[in-house]
Amino acid sequence: MAESGDRPALTVTDKPSYKEIKAAQADMAVSVGYRHILPPDVLALFPQRIVNLHTGYLPSNRGRCPNVWPLIDGTPAGVTIHYMDDGVDTGSVIGRSQVEVMPWDTAESLFHRLEESGFDLFRRLWPAIRTGQAKASAQRGRPTSHKFDELDRITFPDLDAKVPVRDVLNALRARTFPPYDGLIYMDGNHLVEARIELRPYAPRDDRGRTRSEPRRQPQPRPRTD
Repeated sequence: MAESGDRPALTVTDKPSYKEIKAAQADMAVSVGYRHILPPDVLALFPQRIVNLHTGYLPSNRGRCPNVWPLIDGTPAGVTIHYMDDGVDTGSVIGRSQVEVMPWDTAESLFHRLEESGFDLFRRLWPAIRTGQAKASAQRGRPTSHKFDELDRITFPDLDAKVPVRDVLNALRARTFPPYDGLIYMDGNHLVEARIELRPYAPRDDRGRTRSEPRRQPQPRPRTD
């Protein structure tokens, strides 16, 4: 979304043309979930720059699928608001917020929690961004980055590989985000797709009920004459 004055001048979901963006005469732009890399000549069109909301805890997990890699390699999960430059998620950071990865998280559940955290962070920082009072600093720490095709090594595992059980569980967690593909493997002549369901453990009684589940009250027997 590009802004001119106090009103949105242009909202795009696909890759717009240079002419289209220039015609908007916008002062600044906000990028949320935008998957295209903007060239330097487009970046230069915005005097107040372009702000990006990235669902990764920069400099960790630049690029694609930042909700997946914390489940695979243990990198921190979180959200970052930063100014865009000519790199991929490399611009100076306005603010960021870390999100704890729970043992029962999947790519789907983590995605939604990152999304919610990102919008909360944006609401807090937007007044300062809009008025030009937001302070930004260069990214610090060891960067990691990923491309979309790196998902293939998770999606199509080697069934004969000797790997820890934890790695198998993490791969299943990372590929559980319907309607996207799960973990796919060939078993004989059959192509199989696997996902996983995780939840906090709750003890059950001998009837399989958790302690939080209400006990069923006995129903009165129908009266017969």
